[in-house]
Amino acid sequence: MYGPNGEFLTLSRNCYEMKHDKYEYKVCPFKEIHQQVFPQPSTLIGQDPEWIKTGGNGQWVLRMNNGDSKQCPGAVKRQSLIIFECGLKDEVLSIQETEICQYTIHFSTPAAC
Repeated sequence: MYGPNGEFLTLSRNCYEMKHDKYEYKVCPFKEIHQQVFPQPSTLIGQDPEWIKTGGNGQWVLRMNNGDSKQCPGAVKRQSLIIFECGLKDEVLSIQETEICQYTIHFSTPAAC
């Protein structure tokens, strides 16, 4: 669940925040991810984690499923992909809504080195 050798376990014990434009994000890897525009309530954009391989390079990413479906076409549930990258500290580098109700998060961590 936390990587082949449990290297991502410590990330599951913390949450990481990031502001982007008018949005605030709270990323809790392996638990849940929220997006908020104050003063409105937060929107769940991912939970229920699973590892998947993406693209031609076969990179493993953490997909967080079953987010809120409000304002998503066809009541599709929001989903987030966390791409872990080698870095000196644990932090969210960027968050983008790459498709409607689909998010990509780049996350720096020594666990990915």
